Amino acid sequence: MATFDKDKLKKIPTAGLFSFIKLYRLFHTNPLEGFQRLTEKYGEFFKVELLGQEMFIVNNPEYIQYILKDNYVNYQRAHSLELFAELMGKGLFSAEHELWVKMKKTLSPAFHQKQIESNFSTILEESLDYISKNIEPSNDDVIINMELEIKRLTLKISAKLFLSPQLEINTDPIIDALNDIFESADVPSHIRHKVKMAVSRRLPISIRKKKHVAEALEYLNGLAQQIVEEFFNERSEKSFFLQLLFDAYKANEIDVDQAIDEIKTLFFAGFETIAAGITWTLYSIDKEPGLRKQLEAEIDRVMPDGILTVEKLNEFKLLYQTIKESLRLYPPAWSFHRIAMNEDVIDGYYIPKNAWIMISPYTMHRNEKYWKNPKKFDITRFENEENSIPVRYDYIPFSQGPRISIGSRLALFEMSIIIPLIIQKYRVQFRTKKPPVFLSTAVIHSKNLILNHITRRKK
Repeated sequence: MATFDKDKLKKIPTAGLFSFIKLYRLFHTNPLEGFQRLTEKYGEFFKVELLGQEMFIVNNPEYIQYILKDNYVNYQRAHSLELFAELMGKGLFSAEHELWVKMKKTLSPAFHQKQIESNFSTILEESLDYISKNIEPSNDDVIINMELEIKRLTLKISAKLFLSPQLEINTDPIIDALNDIFESADVPSHIRHKVKMAVSRRLPISIRKKKHVAEALEYLNGLAQQIVEEFFNERSEKSFFLQLLFDAYKANEIDVDQAIDEIKTLFFAGFETIAAGITWTLYSIDKEPGLRKQLEAEIDRVMPDGILTVEKLNEFKLLYQTIKESLRLYPPAWSFHRIAMNEDVIDGYYIPKNAWIMISPYTMHRNEKYWKNPKKFDITRFENEENSIPVRYDYIPFSQGPRISIGSRLALFEMSIIIPLIIQKYRVQFRTKKPPVFLSTAVIHSKNLILNHITRRKK
């Protein structure tokens, strides 16, 4: 094992308790802006020291590539996910390296491009049906919670794609349970949890899970178990994804618990990021002068008869640029974390074993060194790129490297179907006039992004 002379290594800039005290109000009200301020002050690589804990924050593409690709085996998710451990279990998202390699090989066929495209009809039919019943204005102008409606739609689609094409689910209890869990893991809650942990090491106190969070976990665990009991047999009609799990189970390659964890990871957690991507793209279109008309013109050209086919998706250019730029400014997962399994050195900076690494797409995408006028919404940044997520480490909306989100291509595919279906017929106007104030839950969400005017588009 390599040894390092720490005296000869670079000194890492450090944000201590005083920095957090100065920004306490901001971290409490708008944590993402708090991290942005720290990044602007301390640079591309620094550490935060708080209550005996160290967290290394990375906003340099070369360092990110090293952590996520070049030496990714040393930087695992695993126990960096303490607040989600009971939800994810040992599913693909949080599995340690050997189990992750095994499960990725098992499940990857469900996310190959041809398999994704085979889902087109299901996504299209579910979207058309839901939009006509739940988003279609009953008169010229109605007010709805578009964010919630998009969550309901994407969850229904996930049920068809990941479980069974015949399954109809009650979406709201699942959404409510996930909201309870995600909100309990925001930055203020995480800091409070760390304070309690620090105190508990010195005083004989116990730390109990909040009742509503415990109930949410119990509900989702029970639902996943019911799904396995209902569909893990030869007679049931399964999705391709669930069939892969069932085949692995029959071959004694996985047990029931592993199947349940994979269902919780990809079914429960997967739809939230897609819903966020769609919601924030619609927000961007509404707030960017002239963009809506450009997109309407492109959609009318690609779909003159109002019919969308899988072949026509490749003709959308402005749409993909818009989606990518929205994912840059509003990445669905605003941060992700790794744990250093062994000590390491990155460009002369010492990383101790068990160091907690934080990479934030939200702050990386706002780094002025790599993005010109980064807070401006500008779709021309992506005008020369293909209709896919590019392999770049200054652009990481779905992470990057071997452990990039396995569903990233499916997410982009689903967004590219649902968004034009909405824009073709309706105009979505967000009532908020103020810039969004972001909550620091697992998936990017704003305190003041709720109600929307929906009007029929007049061609």
